[in-house]
Amino acid sequence: MLAIKSLQPNSPHVPPYNIDYLVIAGGGGAHSGWAGGGAGAGGYRNSYLSEASGANSSSLATFQETDMIGTQYTITIGAGGTGGDGNAPNPMTQGSTSAAFGEGDSTIVTTVGGGTGASGVGGSGGGHSGSGTGGSPGGSGTANEGYAGGASLSAIGNALAGGGGGAGAVGVDATTVAGGGGAGLSSSITGSSVQRGGGGGGSSMGAGDGAGGAGGGGAGNRHPSTGSPGTANTGGGGGGTGYYHPKGAGNGGSGVVILRMLTADYSGTTTGSPTVTTDGSSTVVTFTATGSYTA
Repeated sequence: MLAIKSLQPNSPHVPPYNIDYLVIAGGGGAHSGWAGGGAGAGGYRNSYLSEASGANSSSLATFQETDMIGTQYTITIGAGGTGGDGNAPNPMTQGSTSAAFGEGDSTIVTTVGGGTGASGVGGSGGGHSGSGTGGSPGGSGTANEGYAGGASLSAIGNALAGGGGGAGAVGVDATTVAGGGGAGLSSSITGSSVQRGGGGGGSSMGAGDGAGGAGGGGAGNRHPSTGSPGTANTGGGGGGTGYYHPKGAGNGGSGVVILRMLTADYSGTTTGSPTVTTDGSSTVVTFTATGSYTA
């Protein structure tokens, strides 16, 4: 979904002011298979200071509010994808898109949901699931949003899945154990450094499971354990599970949208009950559910 701008006619102009943003989509749902792959993290886009956006790309341009008083912008938070269920293989889903606003009608800021844990393509790609013999690469990430998932490695009597890609690192390839999730990125947009956007860990048939990527990625777990979910509001990918576990692989973590502006510019008009805090001379508005900000 895209942000929706609704102009109020005959409103007075206001001087332009800057708004920084961090927008993260929902993480992907992981796979439940012989060795289910970890899911990719949700796409990651950041304009604050010189901090990186996904795949360690350049920080984006700060949004400059130049429109009229009363302009309303809708914020959409992407849900995490659903992990696979061994009783009905492969119902896993990709994470959902998060959206914030841009200047005018043409630069809406959106992020792509994380890829599923079977080489799914997404904001960050899912790890490949292990089965049979040989190995295969993970799914690709989206440019400037996240990295690819890790490769699987299978041998007679065992299967090892790759980890899901993260915002800050590629998903780990399976070697002697399943691959861990790729690490996320850290941002201080709220006033303190928080890491988000970690990929989910892959699972195995018995040789060792992959850890969740730092920044909210869920750990892989073989039967009889379920794959761990991605952490809510980090866009973390879900962890895979092995032997087609009937209770399923890990769900992806939901996304988040964070806005930061000078307190002197903050209008105070929001919907959706975001968390509003201050850091020095700035106000930080954190949306964990759909809402809006009116300039």
